[in-house]
Amino acid sequence: MKLGNKLILSMLLYFVIGITSLNYITDIVVMKSYSKLEKDNLYLEGERVRNIFSDTIKRLEDLTKDWAYWDDTYEFLYNKNGDFSDRNLVVSTFKEVNMNYAIIYDDHGQAILDYRYDENDKKIKKVKKSVIDELWKYKNKDGLIYVDGNVLAISSREITDTNKKEKPEGLLVFGYDFDKEIVNNLKDKLKTDIDVDFNESSFNSDIDIKTYNDSSIASFKIPYLNVNKAMEVKINIPNKITNLGKKTTTEFIWLTTAMFLIFTFILFLILRFVIINRLFKLRKGTHEITNSKDLSKRLNIKGNDEVSDLKDDINFMLEKIESINQELTEYATFDMLTGVLNRRAGLKILKKYMFIAKEKGTPLTIAYIDVNNLKIVNDKGSHQLGDRLLTDVVDIISSNIRNTDKICRLGGDEFLIIFPNSDYIKVDKIFNRIQNVLEKINKSSNKPYKIAISKGIVEYDKDMDIDHFIDLADKYMYEEKKNK
Repeated sequence: MKLGNKLILSMLLYFVIGITSLNYITDIVVMKSYSKLEKDNLYLEGERVRNIFSDTIKRLEDLTKDWAYWDDTYEFLYNKNGDFSDRNLVVSTFKEVNMNYAIIYDDHGQAILDYRYDENDKKIKKVKKSVIDELWKYKNKDGLIYVDGNVLAISSREITDTNKKEKPEGLLVFGYDFDKEIVNNLKDKLKTDIDVDFNESSFNSDIDIKTYNDSSIASFKIPYLNVNKAMEVKINIPNKITNLGKKTTTEFIWLTTAMFLIFTFILFLILRFVIINRLFKLRKGTHEITNSKDLSKRLNIKGNDEVSDLKDDINFMLEKIESINQELTEYATFDMLTGVLNRRAGLKILKKYMFIAKEKGTPLTIAYIDVNNLKIVNDKGSHQLGDRLLTDVVDIISSNIRNTDKICRLGGDEFLIIFPNSDYIKVDKIFNRIQNVLEKINKSSNKPYKIAISKGIVEYDKDMDIDHFIDLADKYMYEEKKNK
């Protein structure tokens, strides 16, 4: 075979191998990471929607408590406040608090007041007896009830006076129809495509993810209080991250393909043994990187011509892929808000330190931290203010512990601090110092919030597993928080 044909054949072979290798590396390294980020995002979106659904029940619970622990309601129970319903439970009240049901029972389960607000007629009517009988069964409960083929969100509390000094009597139940209109309102609020199945037979507390080509469905179930069924909420979410990854990698592959074609044509024109030899060396290098999957390796070919340019471009491509891989690894390791380890990475490190402590007999202590009043700061201030509170706490703790100690964010306002080679006494002294720092900052600072934490400190015992280790620290933290 002539040298020119050999060169053409060699370049064609190299071209195919190069593009195949690029596709392989892109698919294995980049797209897998994009897919993982997509799945993590789906779980976060599922949690966000589930929290919103929970908040709707929580608001109903708060409303019920306000009315149940009220002198006027308590007096009405004993016929001392005859105009109670005329003054309070009117159409405007039902509309203002988005409520359909108000039932007051005496101690024997007899409904002395049963109002149902009909949104179609804009009138207050009587409640069906089947509903009255069913709701009486669930004292001091909050959740969903499945009655007569309809779903009700209810909250019930025994009635007492405003100061809660009197013995609780009777029962107050507030509720609303959890129907398609409620779902549509939540859909508008969340700006998310939501579908609800009100008659799901099974219950699973986990968020289920199903991925399709262009979109995914994250679903969760909310059990009914009175029947062995659940309401399933499905969130249809476009695969934005994966689609972006496909678009980016496709453009990247097309760009690289064009570069390969250009350099192949240049090398074909040169037609020299020295070029062929150097190309074989270049090809060998790409094979080594592909086979080893080591993106830190770089091609090393001397010269100052098109072959060396191709080498530089491939190295640049590898640097970009390696950089993307490092960024994805960082996203999977660190909490984006505070910069500390995330839950997955933190628990992985804790397992390693537990193994070392068990093998070598060295001390190991953890502290379970809860940032007090974060919800209040979020509600009364803003979530940005709440984020500042979290970062302030992390900065203060970080400046008072060693570089070898590790902080990880478990989620929300909870953190776990790992102290290798430290016993309980040593860690307790550290937190005494941190507490003094917090008190000084709270006195001298003009911040719109006070910084306070609750902690639970536990020293590792070799018979502990990781769940027991963390649960014990969590328990001590909550005990301290309740005593504050």
